[in-house]
Amino acid sequence: MKVIPLWIVALQMAAASCLCSTLHAQVISTGFPLPSGNWRVLITPTGYLDLIIDARPGFDGREYLSGEWAPAVGYDGHPPMWLEPQHVFPDWETNSDFITVMRDGQSVWVKDPMNPFNEDGNLVMESMQRNGHLEITHTYDIWNIGLNQGLRPHGNPPPDEVMIESDGFSYRHQLTFRNISGEPINNFRFYHLLHSLQGNYSVYDSTDHGGAMAEYKHDFTQRGLSYSFHESDGGLYAHTDYITAHSSVAPDAFSNGYYGIRGIDQHDIGKPSAGVHLDIENDSFTNVNEFEPKEGGWVASAARYPLGNLGVDESKTFTLLFSLRTMSELVYADPGAVLDTPMIEDGKLKLYIYDTMDLFNKVGLGFSLESNVSMNEPSEPWMPVPLPFTFNPAEPMRFSFDIPIDEMERQLHYRVRLNFGF
Repeated sequence: MKVIPLWIVALQMAAASCLCSTLHAQVISTGFPLPSGNWRVLITPTGYLDLIIDARPGFDGREYLSGEWAPAVGYDGHPPMWLEPQHVFPDWETNSDFITVMRDGQSVWVKDPMNPFNEDGNLVMESMQRNGHLEITHTYDIWNIGLNQGLRPHGNPPPDEVMIESDGFSYRHQLTFRNISGEPINNFRFYHLLHSLQGNYSVYDSTDHGGAMAEYKHDFTQRGLSYSFHESDGGLYAHTDYITAHSSVAPDAFSNGYYGIRGIDQHDIGKPSAGVHLDIENDSFTNVNEFEPKEGGWVASAARYPLGNLGVDESKTFTLLFSLRTMSELVYADPGAVLDTPMIEDGKLKLYIYDTMDLFNKVGLGFSLESNVSMNEPSEPWMPVPLPFTFNPAEPMRFSFDIPIDEMERQLHYRVRLNFGF
């Protein structure tokens, strides 16, 4: 993330001031990291993923998923139920009644401490959930193998771009369902929601494209465009990302569509009012093969997989694979943002920023403000200042932060970060 530092003395920010119309508190998503050579997965005990993180030098920390890799189950007499009780970004509470089973005080553990690695030398992790009917064992590992990612809409003539080959890694998520209810479970169904952070196109492809693990040919692929700065050279890069959920079992119903609508829904807190997550909850699907919203962004896919009946104490296993491909291109070696001389106007410190290349309109460049008590090796971390940047349509490419002045507060230093809104 490129940082523009600014040293200001004898000026302070009022401790309780905020010009934001609303402030939202995000749920913090955590997980046990499973790294590959290019990215790392943060696994959770429910099989739910919120974060898959770019691990390439210079782009470390850029998010791919930050939305949903979200499983659910349903069966006769029980409508679809999510396995994760709290979805993140957007934050909303689900209908899950599953509890996490702990082992030696851990919610996620090495599956076999005596033989902890798979054939590729990567850790194999495990977790478990349970409700009154099911015990679910999750198994997670990384494989050093690339997969073909399908881009041909199911049932349609092939487009020019039929598939793309992922990078040399894949993530495997196995779910083993055991009937602990004491009675047969009939018409057992597994559901899966995929939502990429920057995806603006989603497609279901059932074509056998060959290659490694070709039997996992039922692909939900999402493509998106995003931007970030390189940590070392400060250049602005465009990233075209392809993420895919693969299965060897054909879904009997599916949807490609929204996960919230820009301009109507938020994407930080609150359950989206529209989207394919509701198709899962209602067990009613559109069978739309591909989707690209006119509003841009916030696409998702949902699928239902029939797994038959589960007899008393019977178990069945379902496997999903995740693959990823990123193509990054330098767009601007220097983003060209400039800070003007600070000014005091109407009792406020004004920090003016000139976006000389108009990247706000071209690529969605944004700004955020941070403060600290020291500039050189600060003893305290830089803290976000919850103030919006403002602009005047009559002055294009000029933005500002208005910082209330409180002479009774200790001196603070400020810096402006260049970033990108979602």
